[in-house]
Amino acid sequence: MPNTILVIDDDRVFLEKTQQFLEKNGFLVETATSWVDFMNAYYGGPATPDVILFDINLGASIPGDKMLLVFKEARKKLATAQNTKLVLFSSLPEAEIQTRAQLCGADGYIEKHLLTAQSGSAFLLKLRSFLK
Repeated sequence: MPNTILVIDDDRVFLEKTQQFLEKNGFLVETATSWVDFMNAYYGGPATPDVILFDINLGASIPGDKMLLVFKEARKKLATAQNTKLVLFSSLPEAEIQTRAQLCGADGYIEKHLLTAQSGSAFLLKLRSFLK
């Protein structure tokens, strides 16, 4: 059964391209552009995500690292969410993403530019490392 990835990003064009890329590489993909969309996708989706990618800069919405922190606390009550990896996903400088990932207790981070570097192979390698 394919792994399920939930991607949260406010840039709909980027979100669509990310979804197409992931589906082409064998993943089931749910998407969200805000906290409300995230909750609907998480609770209304066909499967509990194996990985949730939180974009840090979500426009006027709650920042992705704060969203991750709130969800991480809430999931303590959700038996089905315990194995879901919570990952920051951003185009910010790597040092800043790494710091924010540590501060919010993320399982890790992935830089957005890895999607376009080397046909996305570095992105897939990092994503799959969270699935082991």
